[in-house]
Amino acid sequence: MIALADVRLGVDGIEFVIHGVQVSRAKDGRKEATKVTLPTYRNERGAWTAAISLPNELREPMAQVVLDACIEAGLCRWVEDAIDQG
Repeated sequence: MIALADVRLGVDGIEFVIHGVQVSRAKDGRKEATKVTLPTYRNERGAWTAAISLPNELREPMAQVVLDACIEAGLCRWVEDAIDQG
């Protein structure tokens, strides 16, 4: 785990805060990457489950803002080769 973030989102004039957004290191094949995930909890079977579901239209920009803040704070760095070119 690199960081925990609280994210304030505004949708159609309604503002809410997601506490506990997780920033962590992950392996993508042989490459290391930084991963942003929504808060989780253990469900009745003991598996980690997202505590909130967001559509991609919100989740992806939120993750990018969190990554940008981590880069600005010096917690992680941008690696050009890490982008999947398809």
